[in-house]
Amino acid sequence: MIEDGCKERCVSAGIRMARAVKEKPVLVPANVTGLIRHERLRVPHSELALHVEAAGKDLIAWSVSEDGRSAHVVYADGDCCGYVEGIATEVMETALVDLSQQVLGRGKS
Repeated sequence: MIEDGCKERCVSAGIRMARAVKEKPVLVPANVTGLIRHERLRVPHSELALHVEAAGKDLIAWSVSEDGRSAHVVYADGDCCGYVEGIATEVMETALVDLSQQVLGRGKS
């Protein structure tokens, strides 16, 4: 069973992301299943990700800006979750940023 503090963190992470992205598309791993290796669905070991202790954590949901420069992600943090936003390649693998743009009809085919 998820502890109350964790439930609050997860709900807060989802709300923060929803407020930030407003009506922009949000993707989840099911949207890219079979199109990218599972290990690409993790927060990279960037300076930002290391600072907020998100590096290497599995992505739950993400949204990439239309120009592909920034992104918002909700990630699994043990039995809980967290939220981080920043330069897309700081919070997501470059291959996933590119694939996300393609899935959304924004990138190269």
